[in-house]
Amino acid sequence: MKLWMYVGGRGFVEVKEFGVPDVVKSMSWCGENICLGIRREYMILNASNGALSEVFTSGRLAPPLVVHLPSGELLLGK
Repeated sequence: MKLWMYVGGRGFVEVKEFGVPDVVKSMSWCGENICLGIRREYMILNASNGALSEVFTSGRLAPPLVVHLPSGELLLGK
């Protein structure tokens, strides 16, 4: 997974590249981390060092869904 940042008149610039275990289906910023919905589980990716932490499985029926709420919280489907 590549992390890009918009830089004024230069457009998007690649900032970092992270290794993730599968295709990312859904994602959202969570403070300085990124919450990833990957196949049947949710993970937190530390954007500073690339460390991955498992949150919980998403179940088998629907793809993982990460929604950022106006309150700053995340809503994860299970």
